[in-house]
Amino acid sequence: GAQYSSRKRINISNGLIILLFMMISVLAATNSDEWQELFLFLILTIVILVSSFASVFTGSIFGLAGKFPAKYMGGAMLGQAVGAVFPAIAVIIILALNIQAKDVGLTCFLLATAFLILGMLAFNLVNRSHYFRYFSHSNVRKTSNTRKISEMEDVEGYIEIGKSKALPSTNFLRLFIRAKMYCLAIFFTSFFTL
Repeated sequence: GAQYSSRKRINISNGLIILLFMMISVLAATNSDEWQELFLFLILTIVILVSSFASVFTGSIFGLAGKFPAKYMGGAMLGQAVGAVFPAIAVIIILALNIQAKDVGLTCFLLATAFLILGMLAFNLVNRSHYFRYFSHSNVRKTSNTRKISEMEDVEGYIEIGKSKALPSTNFLRLFIRAKMYCLAIFFTSFFTL
């Protein structure tokens, strides 16, 4: 994946997810009473493909967010957590519109497809800004020299690491404690959505 730009990985994986969601929408609208086994096989295959492309998409998003200042990684994590609220909002919309039970699945997949398309359009729109291109197109991760001092939480730690030739030792418990909110957001998002 490193041979392809983040933009290509994100657009291709998101485009394939949109295509697969459209296929699921078509399958949700058809009567599958006569071919239940084939229907199950198709749906499970599509779910495997969607999960695979979603992994590429998520990994690319976090890889891209890692090129930006630290607060943007927090924004990416918050977006993941807020994404877990989306199904609840979709249910409220469906109940408010009084959609028939047989059309609920189709409506959910069409709604998800529409939001995937909006997300893809927003990503490509934001990709045009100078600020985004400055961070995203750089092959070198921004160091403490290119960030504002005010963005750093532990300036002395960064300066010591910069002066030292050896790699800093990693205390995973201390890292976990510092990142506990992000770790909890990942846990609860996965727990409630998967």
